[in-house]
Amino acid sequence: MSNSTQDLELSVDCYATFGSILAHIPHVSLDNANTKPSRKQAIAMAKDTFREVNSMLEVLGYQIPVASSNSTSIGFLRTMCSAGVAKSIAAAVSSVDGGSSSTADFLQKEYDRMWKALRNGDVTLPGAARDGNPMRHKGERKPAYEFHQPAGSESTRLFTRDQEW
Repeated sequence: MSNSTQDLELSVDCYATFGSILAHIPHVSLDNANTKPSRKQAIAMAKDTFREVNSMLEVLGYQIPVASSNSTSIGFLRTMCSAGVAKSIAAAVSSVDGGSSSTADFLQKEYDRMWKALRNGDVTLPGAARDGNPMRHKGERKPAYEFHQPAGSESTRLFTRDQEW
């Protein structure tokens, strides 16, 4: 598969591009099949991150995948997915080289921070289509676009507050 075909496959399917991923890890090269991880493995990591992001967006009530014509929402998702893929690549590189995984640790924290902001309603995806109401836990803060429910009408908690997304 040519590099241009892989770039197209990545940008169409995964909210991210090689350029946006490599912006987080400029010291890493994904030029060919000989790099560790290879370009093909990086695409597999991107697709895994894309599936993870979409499953969480679905829980939050968004219609998935978010349309690529929605530039504001895609910009946030591209940054988040790129950080998620870059942390996987950085972890793979550090395990092969035996180096420090501080870059992977930093990117994991950034990825988690973006998820928390989206989950808590601090960040929204303007213009992104909604499929339904986001799944919320009893007592959890409601985003501004939801109406307050009377006490006792909330659904049973499915997750504990300590569980990370």
